[in-house]
Amino acid sequence: MIADAHFHIFPPMGGASGHPSVRDHARYMQRGLALHHLPVRKAEDASVVQQQVLIQEPDYTLQGLSDKDFRSGGFGRLMWTADGVDYYKQYLPPLLTDLSAPPELGVAQMDHAGVSRAVIHNGHLYGKLNRYISRALKRYPDRFWGTASVDEWRAHHKSQTAALDHAMDDLGLHALWFDTQNIALNGRQETVDHRVFQPFWEHVRDRKVPVFWNTPQPEPSRASYLSSMAALGRWLKRYPDIPCVYTNGFPFGYFRGRRGVRFPQELWDTLSAPNLMVEVTFPIVEGWMWDYPFKEFQPIIRQMYRRLGPEHMVWGSDMPNVERYCTYRQCREYMKYCSFIPPHHMDLIWGGNIARLFADGKAR
Repeated sequence: MIADAHFHIFPPMGGASGHPSVRDHARYMQRGLALHHLPVRKAEDASVVQQQVLIQEPDYTLQGLSDKDFRSGGFGRLMWTADGVDYYKQYLPPLLTDLSAPPELGVAQMDHAGVSRAVIHNGHLYGKLNRYISRALKRYPDRFWGTASVDEWRAHHKSQTAALDHAMDDLGLHALWFDTQNIALNGRQETVDHRVFQPFWEHVRDRKVPVFWNTPQPEPSRASYLSSMAALGRWLKRYPDIPCVYTNGFPFGYFRGRRGVRFPQELWDTLSAPNLMVEVTFPIVEGWMWDYPFKEFQPIIRQMYRRLGPEHMVWGSDMPNVERYCTYRQCREYMKYCSFIPPHHMDLIWGGNIARLFADGKAR
């Protein structure tokens, strides 16, 4: 079975999408795009410009956002206006004309690429989507697993424990999607391993809920990223019986030198936790730099294979976003060129490991 560990469905991103208002949703989209590597383009002629006006540095929280009428521009574009000029970033492929990716489209894409099942990820940038994902699971129970989101910065509130229970028991979701960056973006100083969040994590452990982690750096620096990863490493040691997946790959630029990409030992210390599987999700990370079949990824995948072992690796695409750079089929097939991974180990990476994760979690 080919199972995609990282897939998205969502309603039109120009709407509220479960947030209290369109503006509340737009704030998360704007923050997500403010420091994204995608080039800024003028709407009138698609020319690339060198300017960053979406956030007021050095305040990288939601409060530091500039008022730029951030909005959907259609055709995969997220747009804003500065000094009377419209700009955009091409966040999604242009074929997503209204910036939506409904579950019916997802199933058709999976059928075309030969993918049996997919894990639907969550995230405030796409919306507050627990109910939306739940409806997709009910329609396609044999094609999707679904993750739930909570307000990470309020995880110590009983309301968020109740929200998790509702997502698991009433909405039928399968795992928790947790973005550590949202703690800092909402003005809190605690790291994810802080004792204030302990009751929430003990509840997650008792319920046997798998956790899908997104741990981007709160600020655009190597030190900030490594600090986030160190906090995750401490958390993994504290909760060794909670199965986890590390998502979204790595910011390669922080670790690139004359001899290629080399990750520091402190990063491997976190990624080598026995209860962690790590996504191989590289075309979405660096696909803008290189062409299919992305042979430049092979030395990095080789490092992961040797350091982590095939039982701790899962393939993910980040569809439909990845179609900025390659087709869904190419996003899967570039792995076939990693000839150093034998077929029986590739079967684990391509779906066996993620299927086992959810099979083991049936006692949720």
